[in-house]
Amino acid sequence: MTDNAVTVPGGAAPEAQPDPQTPPRLPRTHTNPTIIQLLKSLPLISKLQKNKEIEAKNAERALKTLNHTQDKVAFPDPGSEVASLVTLDPADLDRFRVPSFALAFRDFIYASLAKWIADEDIKDKEDVKNKRKAVDEPKLTPDEARIAK
Repeated sequence: MTDNAVTVPGGAAPEAQPDPQTPPRLPRTHTNPTIIQLLKSLPLISKLQKNKEIEAKNAERALKTLNHTQDKVAFPDPGSEVASLVTLDPADLDRFRVPSFALAFRDFIYASLAKWIADEDIKDKEDVKNKRKAVDEPKLTPDEARIAK
């Protein structure tokens, strides 16, 4: 929704290349400029609640599509396109890296946000591990390095 916003766990879905035979995708969440502005101005907790609801409905749509694809007779209705999540501000996203902040919103964290938090935690731990490894490796003098070769 904003030019510099991180959109992975709470943002608009990436635009797919339009298929000439498929009608254009109608927005479900960001339907007009007024709605977009209202979504931007929501407090964080409301954005999280809305995204959790959207993600649950998107999961239902995906299952409906899968069932229809596997058995069109038993499941005659195909699933519809997914709705985009409400974009979270990058500063708010970074706050979720602080465990006490994430804990305060634990009931409102949806799957893609939880995945982002876990991925960021893994990256941070790998960075710390790599820094420790670099510090722990003995520094060789140029003479020692030549001899080692």
